Amino acid sequence: MESQMNKDMSSMIQKLRSLRHDMNNHIGIMSGLLQTMQYDELKNYLNDMCEDINLTNDYIFLENTALTVLLNNKLNKAHTNHIDLQLLIQSETLPIADKDMCTLIGNVLDNAIEATTKVETPKEISFQLLKKGSKYLLSCENPFSEKPVRRDGKFLTSKANKTIHGIGIRNIQSIVDKYNGICDISYDNSFLITIMFDEVVINRLE
Repeated sequence: MESQMNKDMSSMIQKLRSLRHDMNNHIGIMSGLLQTMQYDELKNYLNDMCEDINLTNDYIFLENTALTVLLNNKLNKAHTNHIDLQLLIQSETLPIADKDMCTLIGNVLDNAIEATTKVETPKEISFQLLKKGSKYLLSCENPFSEKPVRRDGKFLTSKANKTIHGIGIRNIQSIVDKYNGICDISYDNSFLITIMFDEVVINRLE
C-alpha cells in the first residue's frame, strides 16, 4: 500500500512540475487565443489544464496509510468514470481490523461507483466516516438507474453471472455481523447504506 501511495504521489508531483515548467507557454497560448477571439479553443484549453490541477487537488493525505491508499484509489476510479465522489472523513479508522475495514469500505465504494456509472446525471456519491463517542458511523449515498430488488432480506443482482456479482453486499453484511454492528439500507430516491459500530460492544466481544 505504501508503494502504491508513493507511486500515486510521484505521479501527482510530476504533473505539478510539468504544469509549472510549461506555465509560461500555457499563458502565452491562452493570451493568443484570447486576442484572436478563439473563445471555444480557449475554453477547451482551460478545461484541460483544470482537469490536471483537479487531479492533484483531489488527492487526500491521512495518517492511516491503508485508508489513504484505498480512498485515493476509489477517487481515481470515480474520476475515470466522471463521477463526483465527495468524502467527509472525521475519523481515520474503525474499531475493527484494518483488513476488514478496507474490505468493508472498498466494497461499499465499489458498489456505489458501479451503480453511479449507469445513471446519466448527476453522477455524485457522498461518503462519510464519522465518530461520536464510542460509536463509529459509515455512510454512502449514490444514485441508481434501476431500483434494487430485495427478497428475503437479500439483494438480487440483475447481472448474468449471479455467482460472482452480488458478493459485495454479502461481504459487507458478513463484516458488520462479525463485529455486532448495524447495517441499514434504504433505496427510495437514492441508495443509502449506513453502518454503525460501537467500540464498547466490540471490546466486550474480545
